[in-house]
Amino acid sequence: MSLITLIRVSLAFSEREIFNDIGFQVEPGDRIGLVGRNGLGKTTLFRIITGEISPDTGEVRIARRTRIGYLPQDVH
Repeated sequence: MSLITLIRVSLAFSEREIFNDIGFQVEPGDRIGLVGRNGLGKTTLFRIITGEISPDTGEVRIARRTRIGYLPQDVH
């Protein structure tokens, strides 16, 4: 069973499309590195997964008893 599943997730801010119909699964034991230039949506993706923001379309599924943690880039 997948720990995290994104299904057809899309998000746009004003006219700028961040994600269009993306999907992936994280399985137990997976090790994932997320890399890319600044401003491409890495932090936004984590915010969608943690429920801080909602996608415009699509679905995020988190398996029961799954704990998600990340260190935000902006500490308040």
